[in-house]
Amino acid sequence: MGSFLDATWVGTVGAVAITFVAFYVALRYTPLARYSNTVNLALQDWYSKKFIFPALVLSMVILSGLVVIVEFGYAYHEERLISIDDFDSMSSFYSARNQFSSSLRTLLAQGYSGFDALSVLLASVDSSLDGHYLRAVSFILAEDIEILAFLTLIKRYKRNIFGRLSPLNLERK
Repeated sequence: MGSFLDATWVGTVGAVAITFVAFYVALRYTPLARYSNTVNLALQDWYSKKFIFPALVLSMVILSGLVVIVEFGYAYHEERLISIDDFDSMSSFYSARNQFSSSLRTLLAQGYSGFDALSVLLASVDSSLDGHYLRAVSFILAEDIEILAFLTLIKRYKRNIFGRLSPLNLERK
């Protein structure tokens, strides 16, 4: 899991960093600088939203929980995972849903806790999708963390982040 998350996060953090640098250079040193005040106002408005930080933190807690539950399912219940080979049609989707519902009832009837049954089902989904479910959750989690870091940067530097430096601004530093 460590190498998977390392590859996932390095790729997404690198992409965000490159995008931010390109955005920063464009708004500071090109003719697009005339829009820097508008961008700053939009970012400050976004930051000032009352529930943005709690919503991001809650989202990160939920996504981290999904990662933990899937990993728990792989670690402790690998022999119980359900395999679904075909998601090509809606009939196979309904068949998969019925199979999962039946498996959930069976697991609960066998004395598995709700958490254990959920871990088996989520790990089964990830396994059936060749690990793409966990990868997608990890990408979303990484993006939430990056947005939180960016908003924290905006909070710290409430002044004109993308504005051009004037001689007066240089003297104050």
